[in-house]
Amino acid sequence: MFSHFDPSLMRFLKTLASNNDREWFNDHKQDYEDKVRTPALAFIGQMDHWVPLVSPHYEANAKKVGGSLMRVYRDAIEHKPFTEHYELAGDKLIRPPKGYDPDHPMIEELKRKDFIALCRLEEKELYADDLCERVASRFGRAQPLQQFMCEALGLRF
Repeated sequence: MFSHFDPSLMRFLKTLASNNDREWFNDHKQDYEDKVRTPALAFIGQMDHWVPLVSPHYEANAKKVGGSLMRVYRDAIEHKPFTEHYELAGDKLIRPPKGYDPDHPMIEELKRKDFIALCRLEEKELYADDLCERVASRFGRAQPLQQFMCEALGLRF
């Protein structure tokens, strides 16, 4: 049963940030499997208990491919000090959507292709035995945004 991550996770990710190229990664793929992917999949598996409490239509899928874990190549890795706050992230259109005024006060939000709510954790929280509960609590605090987005898109929440 997963309880928390090991500090080797962050050591690997910090090293990856300084060597962020495919060749280096391929030479260290087993380290990635051992220190990142396997523990992350165990975390996702444990979160499957908590995620339905946010919405019965959500699931945490611990599959290596096609599950809840994003591909390592997908996003750049940031290693700034973690602070607890929420921010929106996601891909954006280059130009405003057709029919929208480019000077609209919310044009940057209207250009979003997706909405991803992020909540940073202190690194020490990754090693806490109650990590899953802490993450689930933060998911719960984001429920109003999730519910709004689902309802706006006509999705079940």
